[in-house]
Amino acid sequence: MGIFIILMSLLSINAMAQQQKISGKVADAAGEGLTGVSIFVKGTSTGSITDINGNFSIILPENAKSLAFTYIGYKPQEVQIGSQRTFSIVMVEDSRMLEEVVAIGYGVQKKSDLTGASSRLTDKDMNKSVA
Repeated sequence: MGIFIILMSLLSINAMAQQQKISGKVADAAGEGLTGVSIFVKGTSTGSITDINGNFSIILPENAKSLAFTYIGYKPQEVQIGSQRTFSIVMVEDSRMLEEVVAIGYGVQKKSDLTGASSRLTDKDMNKSVA
């Protein structure tokens, strides 16, 4: 029985050594943390999203090589993991993408996929008073 317990302990230590936790922060060019950035371990279904301050953490699968970062209105980024365990990512705005996305009451769609009518409200429209 004692040998069985020792063997199970060694196997669990080996399994924990293969999976490592990484963490980091994703921000915009001004240094503000971005909420809801999608982070995936490239080539797997393992992923996470950033919290309200732009922080994230992921437990890496055994053969993880790179991370992919995506966020609406920003260019996708891929970062090699290597031996690094803490990341600081700055997302770059993609103004071309902003023209292709329409925010609707219950989600976001590409303009090309939108059916029906839509209109744009500007700050001038919002500040008109009722006469």
